[in-house]
Amino acid sequence: MPVNLTLTAIVLDIETTGLNPLEDEIVAVGIRTPEGTSVRTAEDHSERALIDFVLVELSRWPNPVLVGYNITGFDLPFLTARGLRYSLPAHLLRRCYRVDLLQVVRRYLLPNGRYCKLRDIAAFLGIEVDDEVSEADVPELAGRAGGRR
Repeated sequence: MPVNLTLTAIVLDIETTGLNPLEDEIVAVGIRTPEGTSVRTAEDHSERALIDFVLVELSRWPNPVLVGYNITGFDLPFLTARGLRYSLPAHLLRRCYRVDLLQVVRRYLLPNGRYCKLRDIAAFLGIEVDDEVSEADVPELAGRAGGRR
């Protein structure tokens, strides 16, 4: 009897005030599901609400496959650590299937193991990037969040 394993690709990206999840905060979350793209920021939502949004979105889909750039090295550990701060079950994120595009790029485009920014890879592939929230917006978003938790 064949097994029907339906996988649902969910693209995930976060923006933070820094690289240390013990001190820095999540200020923006972007998710693309089969229904479309949603971006939420600290301007309108607390950090806890941003993390909860990710967890709720993932729970809506059968067998979610998280897709992102450096998702295993940054996004998932950061979300997990920050989620623990609010007693959210963010550790469940680490159980999801995942495709880390940084690993794909390193293997097939940069075999010398160098790091390359996602924007540079998009340009190489001829993909136009139209960020609703860019890295330049992060300090302003962090200031607007005003330390809300």
